[in-house]
Amino acid sequence: AGMGFLKLKPSIGIEFDTYHNAFFGDPKEDHIAVLENGNISHKNQSFQPIILTENIEDCKYHAISLEWNAKKHILSMTLDGQQILQYKKDIVKEIFKGEHRLYWGLGAATGSDYNSHKVCFDNLEMVPAGTIQQFSKLIEVNLKRGNFVPLDHVTFEGSQLISDISTNIQLEKLVNFLKDNTDKHLDIFGHVHESSNDQDLSMKRARILKKYLVSKGIEEDRLKSIGLGSQYSRKKLDLRKGLSNTRIEIYLFEPLP
Repeated sequence: AGMGFLKLKPSIGIEFDTYHNAFFGDPKEDHIAVLENGNISHKNQSFQPIILTENIEDCKYHAISLEWNAKKHILSMTLDGQQILQYKKDIVKEIFKGEHRLYWGLGAATGSDYNSHKVCFDNLEMVPAGTIQQFSKLIEVNLKRGNFVPLDHVTFEGSQLISDISTNIQLEKLVNFLKDNTDKHLDIFGHVHESSNDQDLSMKRARILKKYLVSKGIEEDRLKSIGLGSQYSRKKLDLRKGLSNTRIEIYLFEPLP
């Protein structure tokens, strides 16, 4: 309850609440809510809490992706690959009164109790609208040297490509790179977690990514999709999903004449 003590105006907050503060109109279940101008009561908010179907106090990392679409005036969020929140309001005009220079941050509170709150930033992208997205020099060098490069920010739910800000930016970078290197071809390798060993799923994911690149103007004969199941395990943990092998990797090459 102390999160909104200062009644900061103007402000927008997204809360993950696992405690039942009945006085503020809290649901009994774990929930997510958008709080305007430091008001922590749900009784008079324009956006009501979203009840979570599962307990998120499970000592695991949960993948959160947050995006503000300035053109459509939509603040959206995915939780573990599922879109869970769409807050539609021109917050620049209606909340911040036209002010564009904003601060953002994180906070946590437990009242008189105690708990552990941990946040790991996987990817931060804050760029002006219309900016051309490009791979870092290190990734470009690795690709041109013929190294396998994982697309760690491209996520799937089953065989479906998740359209969140991290995935969209990563794919935009890949499209721009291929358009700048028209003499190169690309192999797309799908991998899945070793416990599933689902080669068909890994192939579907690789094909979906190939189809996406073709839809963005990349010539189909420059692309090849390959499903490898769980043949090539990667030891580094993927904290977003708690898995060690689910990924897409790409391999760039110049075909023989």
